[in-house]
Amino acid sequence: MNPFPRIGKEWTVFLDRDGVINRRRVDDYVKHIDEWDWLTDSLESIVKLSHEVKRVVVVTNQQGIGKGVMTEQDLKEVHEMMLKAVKAKGGEIAAVLHCPHLKSDACDCRKPKIGMFLQAQQMYPDIRPAHCVMVGDSSSDMEWAQKAGMWSVAVGGEAKGGDIQVASLWDFVKIFEEDVR
Repeated sequence: MNPFPRIGKEWTVFLDRDGVINRRRVDDYVKHIDEWDWLTDSLESIVKLSHEVKRVVVVTNQQGIGKGVMTEQDLKEVHEMMLKAVKAKGGEIAAVLHCPHLKSDACDCRKPKIGMFLQAQQMYPDIRPAHCVMVGDSSSDMEWAQKAGMWSVAVGGEAKGGDIQVASLWDFVKIFEEDVR
């Protein structure tokens, strides 16, 4: 029996970016479009999710900006490419929120702090934590979900503490599809 709740049209799915949507660059950042590498079936997963839930929101820590190895414009171009690719396949990402600060900065937006969740709630006042799920690949993503009062899906083996554990975003979509049948 699947302990995970039935997800439907009133839900918001939050997705971490690096390690969930695109391949994480070890000790580096996706600074330009040519460094982007979609994970297997992640594009199709986002498209499917966007048809079944109210909205998909990407939330991503991007301290490469704070380190000066990339700019806000570099990140914007990468995200515009990602959004266009999803749209070209018939899907939609409602918003992409990011934290540009260093881990050492005392900001409220860097996961696991919930500043990006609060920002999403300001953008979409109908967001209710009980109808939200975070899909991430790190323990900070799982902690973020817990602090915000939402469900969590741990992708890969590094994230600890998720309500469920899956190998990939596609595997979460397969569980979700089984649940809606």
